[in-house]
Amino acid sequence: MIKQSRVFKNSSLVIAGVAAMAWMTGGMAATSIIFGDEDAATGTFQVTNQTSTFTLLAPFLCADVGTPLTHAANKINPVFAGVTPGSGNFQFGGVTAGQQSPVGGLGSWNYSPSTGLSIVQSDPALVCYSLSASGTRKATPGLFVDDFELPQFDANITVRTVQLPNSDNSFVYRYYVDVNIPVLSPTVQVPVVIRDGYDSSVFGAPVSGGGSYFCAVSIGATSCGANPITYNNVDVSQMLAANQQLHQRYIVSRQLKAGVTSLPVTSKPLVLGAVFLPTDLDTKLDNNVSAGFTGLSDFLPTITTTGTNLSGLVEGSVLTNVSVAISDDTTESVGNLLNATVSIDFDGNVQQAANVNCGSTSPQAGPGASRTCTFDVVPPDANFATDTAPGTYASGVTASVIITAVDARGQSVTTSLPLHVASSDNDAPVFDLSPLAQVNEISGYPTLSCSIASSNSPACLGVIADFVTGMKAAPAGAVDELGAQGAFVAYLDGFHLACTDPTIFGLNGQPKYVFSSGHVDLDYNLTGAIGSALCYVTVADYGTYPSGQTQKDNSKVFQIVVTP
Repeated sequence: MIKQSRVFKNSSLVIAGVAAMAWMTGGMAATSIIFGDEDAATGTFQVTNQTSTFTLLAPFLCADVGTPLTHAANKINPVFAGVTPGSGNFQFGGVTAGQQSPVGGLGSWNYSPSTGLSIVQSDPALVCYSLSASGTRKATPGLFVDDFELPQFDANITVRTVQLPNSDNSFVYRYYVDVNIPVLSPTVQVPVVIRDGYDSSVFGAPVSGGGSYFCAVSIGATSCGANPITYNNVDVSQMLAANQQLHQRYIVSRQLKAGVTSLPVTSKPLVLGAVFLPTDLDTKLDNNVSAGFTGLSDFLPTITTTGTNLSGLVEGSVLTNVSVAISDDTTESVGNLLNATVSIDFDGNVQQAANVNCGSTSPQAGPGASRTCTFDVVPPDANFATDTAPGTYASGVTASVIITAVDARGQSVTTSLPLHVASSDNDAPVFDLSPLAQVNEISGYPTLSCSIASSNSPACLGVIADFVTGMKAAPAGAVDELGAQGAFVAYLDGFHLACTDPTIFGLNGQPKYVFSSGHVDLDYNLTGAIGSALCYVTVADYGTYPSGQTQKDNSKVFQIVVTP
């Protein structure tokens, strides 16, 4: 990745050390302020007691991801005004008495009146995001990103506004903050921080017992239930263990401040959420921040599969009462419910899941909606299996469960989960005999009948083309075996079949197979003697067998009858 470089010609002034800037307080014109690879912010700054306060024209969000080891006493306090001038600023992260707390780890500066201020040498724990006035962040750091350096990790956060304030709900604005963080390291723990904030010109400060608070719930939940309530902004720091993911929802309520009875008319964000990771660990940056506005969000529904258990399905069995959680920011109404459909792709054979049930047909009260849907997985064939080893599909074989959630407005989202069906036994191969070998009503055997009076028939000439047909390693439903095994015809020396009473056959004329371009023909010579012989066709499988399983074969008996 070629990152953006900024070179400052400090012809007028260079400041190295935050404390040295204490004399630069007030009276300054707005200047460009640059933090690392973030987009330049615009504002003024002053330093008091090692706390640098930036008064900015757009949101600038910071957090300590871990504990600063250097510059801990030097702090940054980004300030940007709310949508109602003079009535309050944005308060981001944990607040005390309604005021946000400065963040430590700020380093030294390079400053020139002509080029602006560049923050340098900050502690690695200090991470800041520079946003646009509408609350968005640039997509990637630096000027250029090539195809060979795509993000390895993608943590993301989404703010969903689900309730607007009015007199019926005590003037409470409610939103969800959904956070999804993948495994960040297979070997070590990694610090992460989740923060949110609000416009204090619109909302009141959170106080104990008041109408502004949050709770932590599972993604998909729409109420706090019995979960603990915190009367503050979301400000959560935690260590993500090795090989650990994080999927968390925070339900946040914000009550309008005293004297405010409606939301202002504005396109600017009223609330902001952000997830912070160590610098350069997550290079897809635009979805690390999210905003809530004056209207209800209208996001696609969410499908949560962390509790969906598709394990334990074995050949010949069914999987019942599988569950999946769905949720959406749209409140239900009569006839317009959050719902889901479930189909199952059994190696190309797509069928609807059995007994799909998403609960009550009555609308939920809201705001938003969440449901748990259940369904059964019923394979299409008793021999259906997918794996040659646990969790490993046979060659060319696949299966999946396809879940589509549809919200009350008709918006839909689909996700797919792999489905594995373990093999319980190795099925015998299958094959057919030529239709010329018709079943004899008396003996019950497929029979090649030769009447001496009709000596030109194929049965008398002893040349039966495509005698063995449809040869496969397993029945059609056993796709695992068909993907991992083949089948062959077993024979004696000289490609001969095992037969009883060889007296009807001439010298060296006992039945034998003729293999030609994938065809299995039958060849024999008759002496003209009246009689019959029973012959045996055996087909066996070969290839890869699941642990504990062995080769299987299948034999059929047919007879050759010679009559006058």
